[in-house]
This record gives sequence, structure tokens and C-alpha cells, in this order.
Amino acid sequence: MFQRIINRIKQAKNAKKKKTILRNLRQDKVFVDFTAKITDTKFEGGTTVLKCTNLNNSTIGYGTIIGENCVFPNCIIGRFCSIASDVHVVYAKHPLNWVSSYPGFYDTAGKPAFEKSNNHFDEFYKTNKGHYCEIGNDVWIGERVLIKGGVIIGDGAVVGSGAVVTKDVEPYSIVGGVPARIIKYRFNEETIQQLLSIKWWDWDLNSIIAKKDLFNDIRQFIKQSIRDK
Repeated sequence: MFQRIINRIKQAKNAKKKKTILRNLRQDKVFVDFTAKITDTKFEGGTTVLKCTNLNNSTIGYGTIIGENCVFPNCIIGRFCSIASDVHVVYAKHPLNWVSSYPGFYDTAGKPAFEKSNNHFDEFYKTNKGHYCEIGNDVWIGERVLIKGGVIIGDGAVVGSGAVVTKDVEPYSIVGGVPARIIKYRFNEETIQQLLSIKWWDWDLNSIIAKKDLFNDIRQFIKQSIRDK
């Protein structure tokens, strides 16, 4: 009975703490559903995180929307990304050329069935910057996508629903399938290079808003953006 009371007090304290965190986030124009699990994650602002999503040790750029039931550990996500529900970064790996792939043989922290191991194995896929995944700016990821750890998804890319991304995705490419392959590019090479040079997502918000009516006309947008440089 006493333990149940203690648990209720702890839950109440955690709920109060969570409400305080959520209130502070909303002041920075960040909406996080109260069922999401957020730890050691930085938000640039203007961000939406929907229910039951798990963000850990990550950085989320301005305006990015993350759907339900997503898992992003130790990731960098750029600005103005559209991420649908059930997108997971799969970052752990197991040795395939050892006697066994079981973690107990290389986990230095120890497992219930094992003492801690003296063997070393890097059990995480990482990018060159040490993150489990890097997602650029203006990236659209469909539902139920699995992303292998160590993958970099370039600016402006699109990942189709249900894809399994096992290698880097080029900027402004559209990929899909298992494993994901390039279907086509959003624009021709010249247009892609111009957009990557303009980097509209790095503009201040007022500059973006000033040109928002040109976002449906790629030629005029590029023309005016280059002229205004």
C-alpha cells in the first residue's frame, strides 16, 4: 500500500515536470504531444512532434513536423522537414563474422545472462559526424520508413512510404522500395545545384515569408532569389 502511494507521488511529480517542460516548449513555438518522449533534444523552434514519438539526444530544425510513433536517437534533422508516422532509425548492429551475433559476447556493460565482456565491437552505425542519422532540410519521409543507422539523407530528398533506407540518399532524389533505390530526381541537375546554392531554408523567417507566394513557381523563385543575392 505504501509503495503504491509513493508511485502515485512520483507520477504526479513527473506529470508536473512534464507540463512545465511542455509549457516552456510552447513558448518557443514548439508543440510536443504530452505522450511523446523527449530527452536531451534541442529544438530550433516552430516544430511539431506528435504522439508517442521518441526523440533522444537529437537536434530538430525550425518548422520540422514529426508524426506519430517515430524513433530518432542521436540524430540531426534539418529545417522544414515533413516526417510521417512510424519512421524509425535502426542504429544497432551485431557482428556477423563472430561465433555468435548475441550481444552478451561484446556488451561491456554486461547482460542478465552474462558477466560483462572484454571483447570490443562497435555496435552502432554512425555517420562521419558521430550521429546515428543525419537528415537534411526540406526532406519528406513517408509512413513506415526504416532508416539504417549511419545514413545521410540529403536536402530536398523524398523517401516513399514503406521504404528501407540502407545507404545515403542524394539531395532532391526520390527513393523507394526495399532496399530503397532512386526512382527519379525532383528537378534537373542545373535546378538542383541552384537550389543547393540558394539554401532558402537558411534564410531568416521574414525573407522566406516574403517569397512564399513564389514557392509554386520554381523558375521565378530561383530567378528572384539569385537576383536578390
